[in-house]
Amino acid sequence: MNREQAFLLVVLAITAVASFYVLLPFLQYVLAALLLGYVLRPVHCRLEPYLGKRPAAITAIASAAVVIVVPLVYIGHVVFRDAQQLARGESDLELEAVEAEIESLSGQEVDLAGTAADVGPVVGDFLYGSAPQIVSYVTTVLLGFTLIFFLVYYVLLDGPAFVQWAVTTAPLDDAVAHEIAARMDRMAWGVVAGHIFVAFVQGIVGGIGLWVAGVPSAAFWAMVMIITALLPVIGAFLVWGPASGYLFLVGEPQLGTFLFLWGLIPVSLIDNYLRSIVIDQSADVNPGVILVGVIGGIYSLGAVGLFVGPLIIGLFAAMIRAFDAHYDALGTDTPPPAAPERNRLSWLETNPAVSQEDYDGHVPPDAGEEG
Repeated sequence: MNREQAFLLVVLAITAVASFYVLLPFLQYVLAALLLGYVLRPVHCRLEPYLGKRPAAITAIASAAVVIVVPLVYIGHVVFRDAQQLARGESDLELEAVEAEIESLSGQEVDLAGTAADVGPVVGDFLYGSAPQIVSYVTTVLLGFTLIFFLVYYVLLDGPAFVQWAVTTAPLDDAVAHEIAARMDRMAWGVVAGHIFVAFVQGIVGGIGLWVAGVPSAAFWAMVMIITALLPVIGAFLVWGPASGYLFLVGEPQLGTFLFLWGLIPVSLIDNYLRSIVIDQSADVNPGVILVGVIGGIYSLGAVGLFVGPLIIGLFAAMIRAFDAHYDALGTDTPPPAAPERNRLSWLETNPAVSQEDYDGHVPPDAGEEG
C-alpha cells in the first residue's frame, strides 16, 4: 500500500463515519424508507408500463400512504372517542359489572369512569409542561416523514441501479456478490411479506373469536390485532388476552374460557406454525434468529426494527455462508460460481430486454468499462 492508497482509505473512513453521524438522527426514517421502497418495488414495476416511471412511483407512494395512515387515524379516532364516552359513563362496556367483580376480588372500591375522567386533566398538564419537547419531537417526525417520502421516491426510481452498482463495486467476484444479494432478496421478501401476511391471518382469525364471544366492537379490535400481531409471540395476545379477562369480569366465564382457548390454540398456532412456513422457509433462517432479530431490532431501532432487525442478523448469516463457501476460491484462480437466477434486486430486472441466457456470465456495461 503506497501513500496515495493509504490517504484514500483514511479519507474514505473519515467521510463514512461523518456520513453516518449526519444520518444518525434520522436513521430509523432512512431504514423505513429503504424498506418501504423495497416493498413497493413490485407495485411500481406493474404501474410503470401504464403510467410512466415517475408517475408510477408517486402513485405507489400515495397508495401506500393511504393504506398505512387511514387505519392508524381511524384507530386513534375510535380510541379517543371511546375514552370520552368512558369518562362520561356512556361506554358500551359493562363498567358496573367490571367494578363489582374487581371490588369482590381485591376488596377495593373502583370507579373506572371517574378514573378515566381524571386522566384528561393529567394529560393536559403533561402536554402543557412538555410543550417545547413536544414541538421538537413533532418537528423531527415531520422532517422524518418528508425524508421518507423523497427517499422512497428515489429508491423506486434508482434502487435497482444502486444495488447493481454496489454489487459490481464490491471487491468480490460478481457471481459471489450476486449470490449474496439474491439471498438477501429472498430473506427480505420472506420477512416483510411473511410478517404482514401472518398478521392479517391472525387478525382475521382472532376477530372471528372476538365476534363469537360477543366482545364489543369486534371488527375494530380485529383491526388492532392485525397491527399488534406484527410482533411475534405476544402481539395478538395484547388484544385477545385483555378481552378474555373482560369477559370473566362481566360474569361470562364460558365465553371468557372460549376466547382464551381460541387465542391459545388457533391464533397461537398461526403465529407458531404459519409464520414458520411463510417466513422461515422463504428466508432460510432459523426461527430463533427471526425472533431475536425482531426483539433486538425493536429495542434498538424502534418500530422499523421489527423488519430491519431480522435482516441485519440475516445479512450476517449470509456473509458467514459466503465466507464458508467461497473464501478459499476467491484467493485462487478457481472459476467463480454460476450467476444466480433473476431476482428483485438483480440488474436483469432493470434491463428487461436482456434474456436469461444473455445474463449468464454477463458483465454490466458500467462494470466492463471500469474493468
